[in-house]
Amino acid sequence: MATPRYDLRHNLEVQEAQQITAEYLRADLLPSQSATQIKALLACYLDQRIRFYDEGDAQELSKTKLATDQLEGQIWTAVRVPAMAAPSSITAIPVAGIDGVFGARNNAEAAWLNRIPPSAGGLLMIIAACACMLTGLGARAPKSRLHYIPPLLVSIAFFLIADIENPRVGIIRVYPTDLIAAADTIHAK
Repeated sequence: MATPRYDLRHNLEVQEAQQITAEYLRADLLPSQSATQIKALLACYLDQRIRFYDEGDAQELSKTKLATDQLEGQIWTAVRVPAMAAPSSITAIPVAGIDGVFGARNNAEAAWLNRIPPSAGGLLMIIAACACMLTGLGARAPKSRLHYIPPLLVSIAFFLIADIENPRVGIIRVYPTDLIAAADTIHAK
């Protein structure tokens, strides 16, 4: 259950980077002054999205989300105004693309909140406790040290599941490599 969620979080990070990069290019379909403003806002937005993936502190994460919300409002205004001034099928493309950018963010953040249900975690703990108890009862040979192996393996499995399920802390994390690569490309222009 934990591994597909990790894969989903990673895939959504990739999609988010693709959406932002595509919208950065689509901004050129608007008048040059608007395109410049939108590109600058998208670069800041991209930096905020990278912070979302890297942030471990709840207060800082809250600040990052607030800053991202504010940038979304500014980006929407920057795209909407020139599109409304000269409505056409060409100016509609960046407007639709912004919807994709914001949708990618919502999908990514929803995936980060999706966890193994507590009842399933509790059931796993009960099974692990019973397996360890049965292993202990079955370990009647005092010279054998093999009875330590099953509880150790169960502990390692629980550690990995818990680590994958907590995307902000631990060893196994989704790093925003695609967002960073997109930021490097955008900031280089």
